[in-house]
Amino acid sequence: MELMYAFDVHCNSLLPWLLIVNVLQLVLSPLLVSQSYLAAAVSCTLYVAGASSYLYITFLGYSVLPGLNHTVLLLLPVGAMAVALPLAILGRFNPTRTALWLYYGYRRA
Repeated sequence: MELMYAFDVHCNSLLPWLLIVNVLQLVLSPLLVSQSYLAAAVSCTLYVAGASSYLYITFLGYSVLPGLNHTVLLLLPVGAMAVALPLAILGRFNPTRTALWLYYGYRRA
């Protein structure tokens, strides 16, 4: 596999991730920084949708190569995220607040 092809697949997969997670997160940030279940649900769903789109587009890019076998394994984390999503929402895990804390030390009461 050529290195530039792998980089192209990565760039094509990263664009939807950036649009879903960063742009929508910025637009919805007044809602997402609260400590409610709704904020946790929307934030977790954004991150799962972004990661799932990245993995799916990566799968599509690599599945067209004849020399690669078992590319469907790239989709296994999507199933794990689908199982973990309700647990994260019930636990009120908010990836937006976690990212703000990691990047800026942001804590909101």
